[in-house]
Amino acid sequence: MRMELSGRWVIGPALGAWIAESFRVRTMLWATAACFVLQRVPMQGVTNRSGARPDRAAPSLPFRAYLPLAVFTALYVLLYAGQPINYGFR
Repeated sequence: MRMELSGRWVIGPALGAWIAESFRVRTMLWATAACFVLQRVPMQGVTNRSGARPDRAAPSLPFRAYLPLAVFTALYVLLYAGQPINYGFR
């Protein structure tokens, strides 16, 4: 996972700069939008196999039940927000 994220930090800006320089910035923005939309392609055909009906609302859980998820999400955001800073000082 870390190698994949590191690769995106290098390939994305390099490819985007090349597209913007070779063509135009508008082309680069359209390519970014196309890549964003194409991320949905692998998800086509995925269905809800749990048997639960999507029209019924799930029972609400107390905040304490979500606390471990909130802590994990906060640590994940801090880790990957600090990643560019880590690369900048190497």
